[in-house]
Amino acid sequence: MRICELNLLAFGTFTDTLIDLTSGEASLQVIYGPNESGKSTSLRAIQSLLFGFSHTSKDGFLHDKPKVAGSLQSASGKEISFVRRKGRKNTLLHPVTEVVIPESELHVFLGGVDRGTFEGDARQLL
Repeated sequence: MRICELNLLAFGTFTDTLIDLTSGEASLQVIYGPNESGKSTSLRAIQSLLFGFSHTSKDGFLHDKPKVAGSLQSASGKEISFVRRKGRKNTLLHPVTEVVIPESELHVFLGGVDRGTFEGDARQLL
């Protein structure tokens, strides 16, 4: 799976901030920058996008309703674009109509990786 775009619509200190990851080789994407530039916030946004917002998320302090969007591409070339809002159910939405998308459609792209696996692997990167 490749993350093609990450849009921090209302997340942390960011509003409508698009991170385009479509240029370059698909094998590795690196986000870098000085301290306090948003690298850890971007990682939390990716986690929220893929697995939903933690109920204790502190990334909604500037926005009442945190929301991220993104698009993914599978190894076979299949693509999905969606919005994720904070909430307890029906949080995965179509990016234009905001109709609820079943979580099973996203799970196909995750290849069996769950939140715990992602969090464990992501901690090793920090």
